[in-house]
Amino acid sequence: MQLTTSILGEESSKVGLFINANKCEVMTTSAWYDRMDIQAAGMDLEAVSYISYNGSCENDVRVYFGKAVAVFGKMRGVWKSSKIS
Repeated sequence: MQLTTSILGEESSKVGLFINANKCEVMTTSAWYDRMDIQAAGMDLEAVSYISYNGSCENDVRVYFGKAVAVFGKMRGVWKSSKIS
């Protein structure tokens, strides 16, 4: 996981994007919790048992994702239209 995080940081910095370690968390399971040592931008990332997005819980994120999928599904006709170039 550390290797993937490091590569993401390196590649994103090439286009002017950076990982904000203060806003990042790593969700772990009990099997991996003791082996947690992931860093981004030189800082240890916080290990959590559930993901929070803007104060929302994982279930809220699933609802947001479901709504986004529904909207993109409705856009399919627009994207396939030959009248729009």
